[in-house]
Amino acid sequence: MHRDTYRIFCVMASVLNPVFGLVYQITDPEAFDPLWARLVLSVAALLLLSLSYMVRWVEENFIALVRGYFYLLIVFIIGLTTWNDFSYQYTMGMLFAITGMGIAFSLGLRAHIAPLQRYLLFTVALTVVAGLFVSEPGANVWIVWACAASTALVIYVVAYAKIKAEELVVASEHRYHTLMNAASDAIFIAEPDTGRLLDANQKALEFTGQSLEAFRRMRLRDLFPEPDRDHYAALLDAHVFGEEPITEDLFIVGESGEPIPVDLSASRVDIDGRPVIQCIFRRHRYEQQLIQAKERAEELLRLKTSLLNNMSHELRTPLTSILGFSEILSEEATGSLKEHADVILSGARRLHETVNSVLGLAQLEGGQPSLELQTLDLVEHLKEAAGYLNPLAEQKGIALQTVYRVAPAYISVDAACLGRIVNNLVGNAIKFTEFGEVRIVVEATAAHVRLQVQDTGVGIAEDFLPRLFEEFQQESTGLARSYEGSGLGLAITKRLVELMDATIGVESTKGQGTTFVVVFPRVTPMPRASAGRPEPANTDRKRVLLVEDNPSTRALIRLRLAEFCEVEVAADPSSALALAEATTFDALLLDINLGDRMDGVDLLHALRQTPRYAQTPSVALTAYAMPGDEERFRAAGFDHYLAKPFTKEQLLRLFPRLFPTDRLVPSGPLEAVPHPG
Repeated sequence: MHRDTYRIFCVMASVLNPVFGLVYQITDPEAFDPLWARLVLSVAALLLLSLSYMVRWVEENFIALVRGYFYLLIVFIIGLTTWNDFSYQYTMGMLFAITGMGIAFSLGLRAHIAPLQRYLLFTVALTVVAGLFVSEPGANVWIVWACAASTALVIYVVAYAKIKAEELVVASEHRYHTLMNAASDAIFIAEPDTGRLLDANQKALEFTGQSLEAFRRMRLRDLFPEPDRDHYAALLDAHVFGEEPITEDLFIVGESGEPIPVDLSASRVDIDGRPVIQCIFRRHRYEQQLIQAKERAEELLRLKTSLLNNMSHELRTPLTSILGFSEILSEEATGSLKEHADVILSGARRLHETVNSVLGLAQLEGGQPSLELQTLDLVEHLKEAAGYLNPLAEQKGIALQTVYRVAPAYISVDAACLGRIVNNLVGNAIKFTEFGEVRIVVEATAAHVRLQVQDTGVGIAEDFLPRLFEEFQQESTGLARSYEGSGLGLAITKRLVELMDATIGVESTKGQGTTFVVVFPRVTPMPRASAGRPEPANTDRKRVLLVEDNPSTRALIRLRLAEFCEVEVAADPSSALALAEATTFDALLLDINLGDRMDGVDLLHALRQTPRYAQTPSVALTAYAMPGDEERFRAAGFDHYLAKPFTKEQLLRLFPRLFPTDRLVPSGPLEAVPHPG
């Protein structure tokens, strides 16, 4: 607005300046008034105006440049008046210029009056000084000075009043918009005659997804959906002007373009003496109920997560002892005692698998878990998996065959996720096959690697196949179901496959067998640098500090690691700190929930304060195994993470990671060796 005012002044100055010069030359040919100087000033005004549209710097500094032009022009006009001895016509022209330029200057003010004050003082002072240099003035200089001073004073007072009035208006508008935006409902202000929207609060902008500028180009009726626009507009008119209640549901167009049910309250009000229509839209009570239902569902989800966290810890802690000691009994017992121990071990593994399945599903439902993708050879991975799955097949009297039609077959996957996929598919194939064989087949093309798991088992009915990968779905259900299981394995398998940009499919014939096919993108491995000549392994016996408040878990870990290192145990943080002070340990195995004022994370931080334990390898040994727990403990400073319950193989795989020798030891998360449940 201020910039446009000054642009108008540039146009007027470029026209009036030479016009006044021509008039003076006609009325007083002997007067000194170089027309070329006036033309230069006119061209300067036009040039300034043009550059304000074309040059960014001129546009940004346009107001300051025009004010500089004001000073130049008034000096020129007062100078001409002085040169012509304050003749009546030049004196009148000077006073006209002082008045007009003072008004133009004041119209371009924003919030500060100081620029106008300086300009008026300069003008009056220059007029007084000029009058002193004229010996025989044509006009009475005292009257000229009085006119210039009074004109400047009037312009200053009017401009000051205008600025203060604008400040009051701005303050009033600010309070008005503050109150409007504080409302929880959508409020629209419209003209009563045309329905043109004048204003809206922030809630209305969020409600409809429109900007305030877009609103001001719309009418009130445009808020309603197209099919019912005329009907709703008529209801609104009758409600506002006829005071008739609105008894039917109304809809307005929401941010996504979908109709939103609302309750409407409208009335005629005066704002600053101007009659307007104020419309208040509230979300329909049904939508409020949906919002409340959503909030209840979110609260239930939080409670579910808390319950799973607690159940995870309470189940895993005793399961650690059951699984660990049943493994020891199975290894050391003979005869019937070994058979009994194997039954306990089988039940513990099944319970372990069920807990992992439930918690794994919770992790997948909670969002995408973080994957540690690495390039590995699928064939080598399957050879290792076949080693621990083959005894399960032998127990059922069926053959587990592997067919590798391509080797190596490199894929980019998370090793733990791949292990779970293979375990679920091959484990299911063995479980549902009573006679015949299970075959693991690997094929490859230039772009893909195909993993097939084929069995000659019971097969799957055609009508059950669409529900095969859904949670808790089993073909055999009820009291007469033939096979145990949670119904989660294939649902988790499918989600893990898709997380790694792979696909899974199934073909089956009831009574003849089933084939699962997983297709991975094939990758090219990066060349590995030569490892060089290996250094001899360090054969010194290591000392490990184990801090665990559960006596059976302490005994289990001490028994398992006794062959490899010396294990000192502490049941609480105070004892652990005392042991660490008296003895230097090579590794730290710390439980997290120690039942004391200090947990495992606090204990690790306390030990890290001692220089000799600043770099000591540490393991978070915990039953906290919900989504994000491993990342949380690693971020707290732990080097490794071992979730309870753990198997013998998992615990022993931890040892070379704590004390690597010349061998290349993986640094990814430690995963339990899977066992089909």
